[in-house]
Amino acid sequence: MVSRTVWQREPERGGGPSAGQDLPGNESLPYLSNAPSALISLHAKLQSSAHRQLLERLLTDPRMDLAWHEIEKRLSTDLSKQPKAWRGRDRVPASQHKKSAAKRGFEASFRMTDRDIALRHMESEYENLWLEILYAVSRSSAKRPLEPRARIRVRFLRIGRDAEKLAGAIAETQLDFLAYEYFPDDLARAAFKVKNWHRLAPDARNKKARRRLGGASWPSMTDLLVELAKRADQVAKEAFTKRRIVDRDTWDRSFNYFIRHLNRAYFSPYLHGPMDKTLARIATVVFNKEFDQESVRRARRHFTV
Repeated sequence: MVSRTVWQREPERGGGPSAGQDLPGNESLPYLSNAPSALISLHAKLQSSAHRQLLERLLTDPRMDLAWHEIEKRLSTDLSKQPKAWRGRDRVPASQHKKSAAKRGFEASFRMTDRDIALRHMESEYENLWLEILYAVSRSSAKRPLEPRARIRVRFLRIGRDAEKLAGAIAETQLDFLAYEYFPDDLARAAFKVKNWHRLAPDARNKKARRRLGGASWPSMTDLLVELAKRADQVAKEAFTKRRIVDRDTWDRSFNYFIRHLNRAYFSPYLHGPMDKTLARIATVVFNKEFDQESVRRARRHFTV
C-alpha cells in the first residue's frame, strides 16, 4: 500500500503513559518505542496474569518492532484516505457556541480536531486487535480431535434443540438482558471505554452501548440463543458435505487456527491484508517459535479441524 499522510501518536493529555514510557510499578519494563500507548495503559489494568504476560511480550519483544510499525502505517494510511468516515464525529455543534466570546473560547477548547479523532480511532483499533489476538490464542490452544461426521451431526442437532429450549425458558425473565450486560469487566472496559461499567445505571449503559453501534439496537440474550440454534442446525446439515483437511500434528493445528482467525477477523477487513510478514512476527512472539512468511501463507490456505 502506498504510504500517505501518517498520523503521529502523542502522549495523552494529563501526562498519560505513551510508547517508550514505563508505567508506575512497571519501571523495569522496556516498552518498544512504537508500542501503542492504549495497550501500554491496558497492560497495567489486566487482572489475568497470563493475559498480562502475553501482552507484555507483544509490547516489549524486539521482534514486534517492525510489526507495530507496519500496523500503525496501515491504520494511519487508511484513516488519512477516508476522513469522511470520522470527520465531525464527537464535535460540539456550532449552535452551542453563540452565547459569548468567553463561552465560545471555553467550549472550543474541548472540541476535537480531525487529528484527535483519528488518534482516538487508532487507539481503539489497537485494543480491538488485542482482543482478537487473545481470542485466537485461547481457541488455538484447545484440542479438537477428529470426530466421525455422524457424531458431529447428532451433537450439533442437540445443541440447536438445547439453545431453543433455553431461549424459551429465559424469554421475558430477569435473565433476558441485552447482550452487552453479560460482557466480562475486561471486555466491557475495552469496548465501551468505561472503567466501572457495571456500576453505571442501566440507562447509561444502554446509551453508551447503542452509541458503540452507531445508534443500532443490541440483540437480547434470547435473540442470540435463537441465532445460535439456527447456526447449529446449519452445521449439522453441512456435517456430511463440508470438506475436511486434517493437519499432521496439534502444533500445526494451533498455529494455523491462530493465523486464519486473526487474518479473517482483523487483518483482512480492517487492515486490508494480507500482511503475512506482520502475522508471522506476531505468531513468533505469541508462540515463542520462529515462523516465516511462507508458514503464514500455508496456514491461510489450509483448513484446520
